[in-house]
Amino acid sequence: MLNDHQKGHLKNCIDSAVSKVAPLMIIYRNPEFKRRYQINNPEDYALGQMTGYVMGAMAQYFFTVEKRFPSDKEQEEILDILHNQATEFRNAIFEQG
Repeated sequence: MLNDHQKGHLKNCIDSAVSKVAPLMIIYRNPEFKRRYQINNPEDYALGQMTGYVMGAMAQYFFTVEKRFPSDKEQEEILDILHNQATEFRNAIFEQG
């Protein structure tokens, strides 16, 4: 299980990802960007990017601070928390309309 410090860092990572959505959506919706990267749905692409950003940031945190990679259980808990935040992510993405 994640401890309070790890959960706090995860919350910061999620908040950071949400705050970066606006400028990224401008890029992701650009027709040239969509063509070059073969993106059909920029909103789904952004959701995947946000999830990957948070997972990568948490792996880096564990490796740097904890001197190990997150266990399977910890990764599962992180993904559960991200799944529960999916509505917040989607709202942030679609607010950039």
